Amino acid sequence: MLAIRCQFLNGTYQAAEPGDIGRPEWPPHPARLHAALVAAGWALGNGAFPDDARAALEWLERAPEPAIECRADVPLRTAPGVYVPRNLTSAEVGDVLSAMRAGRDPARQSGRVVRSFPTSIPGDEPVWFLWDIDGSAHHGALSRLVREVQYLGSSRSPVCCDISREHPPPTLHPSQRGGTYTLRVARPGLTGALIAARGTYPPPVPAAFAAYSPLEQSEPQPTLASGPFDSMVVRALDRRFPLTILHTAALTRALREAVLAHAGDDAPAVLHGHGCNPHVAFLALANVGHTHASGQLLGVAAAIPHTASPDEQRAIVHAFEAVEKLHNVGVGGPWRLSPSAERGVRTLDPARWIRPARRWQTVTPVILDRYPKRREPEALQEAVRATLRHAMLPDPEQLDASPIPWQAAAVPAPAYTGNELPSGLRLHLDVRFPEPLRGPVLAGRGRYFGVGLFAPVPDRPTGELADA
Repeated sequence: MLAIRCQFLNGTYQAAEPGDIGRPEWPPHPARLHAALVAAGWALGNGAFPDDARAALEWLERAPEPAIECRADVPLRTAPGVYVPRNLTSAEVGDVLSAMRAGRDPARQSGRVVRSFPTSIPGDEPVWFLWDIDGSAHHGALSRLVREVQYLGSSRSPVCCDISREHPPPTLHPSQRGGTYTLRVARPGLTGALIAARGTYPPPVPAAFAAYSPLEQSEPQPTLASGPFDSMVVRALDRRFPLTILHTAALTRALREAVLAHAGDDAPAVLHGHGCNPHVAFLALANVGHTHASGQLLGVAAAIPHTASPDEQRAIVHAFEAVEKLHNVGVGGPWRLSPSAERGVRTLDPARWIRPARRWQTVTPVILDRYPKRREPEALQEAVRATLRHAMLPDPEQLDASPIPWQAAAVPAPAYTGNELPSGLRLHLDVRFPEPLRGPVLAGRGRYFGVGLFAPVPDRPTGELADA
């Protein structure tokens, strides 16, 4: 058993729930601890990441998700968004350094972003992460990393961590069933991605999630289903010259071209897609699904299949991060991509597209694999179900199809025209699966270029707005 104890020195834990910047995260997600251990490795290496620390963390990310022991009833303090000066982009950092070397005053770029400081208050109660594994082979490296961890979540929540032989029984267990919590967890490739992404915020690394349930939970929980994709990386799109959701296919084709150019001849099949199914899907992320939605494209993403190996994941992330500009979009440009998504924009949070839900609605229409053989509603339903099955998705228990979208600010299906789109009947879908499905969810002939992208519809009280 590997048991890591985390004692919050101020009695508070400051971190936002993925997808909701104003809501405190509780319990702390295992992926946050893994990121903190990577940061500790940089501190120990004094600028160079130690080989034994990397080996230990790569071993740990391949282990099953840890159980957790923590208080369930901690006070939570939500916080409104406030505008603060934004961080410099990589290009602006280069301009500042050049000005300083030349003896000129480095003029700071203006701009503000939304920040929030939601806080959980565990008090003196520590949080335990418990792996049912034998960590003796990496005990020395792990011990040094754990002792070096300075904070968990925000830097405003300092923490003291250690490895202990004695530990309490866990209160939360990872489960294949959709339980009370959906937490970010470490997956193979996370360590390498975090090391490569040093200096960017948020680090553009794949997001992975797992369901957790309390030990005492006795009610049977529904099974958590998955499609062919289980993680994604996101970049922000320059919004000075806005693109609309109708530019999705043109933008994603330009993105694929740029990513493959950076990957070169060594691009894995799961990236270029030749002879490989499923392979990476290129997405355009639109601001839809809420009262103030604009339909504007705010970012781009790459959805990574669960079949990708850790080495393939690293190659995908590296090539995706290397793209700074997109050309040949067909309108304006070049279009700049930011290495760090603006915090506070839910559209650019992977949790917006990945979190499990039973009900999913299309943001961009699905292009059916074939036309219905007859005009009866039953024939249309069967054609839609066949398209979903071909996309490796479960058979829905309920579905509605229409040329008109359900998501606010999405565009009717007939408006999608152009040579960059494959032929076929275009429809918006509202589907409900028998069990929660983890995203990202894509279907139809255009799915590898973001046409046929779904958004989850969370269970919520009547009148509550969906996430932006």
